[in-house]
Amino acid sequence: MKYSILFIFFLFIQITLKAQVDTISFNSYFVLIEDNSMKVVDAKSELVFQKQFYRPYEYLADIDADQFDELIIVDSIITDGKLNFIIYLFTGEENFKLIDSIYSGSFFPFITYSEEIESMIIETGIPEFEIFNQTSEASSLPINLWKVDNNELFLVNDELFEPFIFENANLSQLMDYYTHNKIMDCSTSQLYKGIIASSFANYINAGEQSLAAQIVKKYYVCEDVENFKQDIMDLIFPKAK
Repeated sequence: MKYSILFIFFLFIQITLKAQVDTISFNSYFVLIEDNSMKVVDAKSELVFQKQFYRPYEYLADIDADQFDELIIVDSIITDGKLNFIIYLFTGEENFKLIDSIYSGSFFPFITYSEEIESMIIETGIPEFEIFNQTSEASSLPINLWKVDNNELFLVNDELFEPFIFENANLSQLMDYYTHNKIMDCSTSQLYKGIIASSFANYINAGEQSLAAQIVKKYYVCEDVENFKQDIMDLIFPKAK
């Protein structure tokens, strides 16, 4: 899995610096985004779609390898004083329509290529895990992985491994940085509960139960550790409740 950190950073910059008016030629359609409102017209200049966003950033990508680009819009919104993101996926191969949208929470969603499944994938956060960030000094979310096939969105966590390991390598560096020269007691665990929960969830989704157990044993030293792990499992596998 190859990740472009510079590309992600570029997208963040564009959110705040983008021009007021953008026009995109999208297959047989024209997409006009002005003052955060998107209008789509066909070759006859007839309006076929309209939507109001908060602060959108748009680009084109062939996410299903059908030789036709999809329109990707990442919208940034402020909820409870925090910056959050929603990614929208549109097709214009025949009719212009919304394929799907994903609420990514505070994790900036992006599209990359997976060599594991030889497909473009969409990486988003799991916003339900925000509950673990309430007492944390540093917020974090575990990831979900998706792909589009025949204009349908599918969760593909069980088909992939590398993105979870890559994400956790970054989270491990953060934990080592934050806990350096700190006593690893329960109060410290609470400060970084969000990162610990994210790491645990990512390892579980990668099929690495042993590594998941090790990360909790190392960093979460509170007496409610079993409840903590069960709360995470209930979010990963809600049908098991």
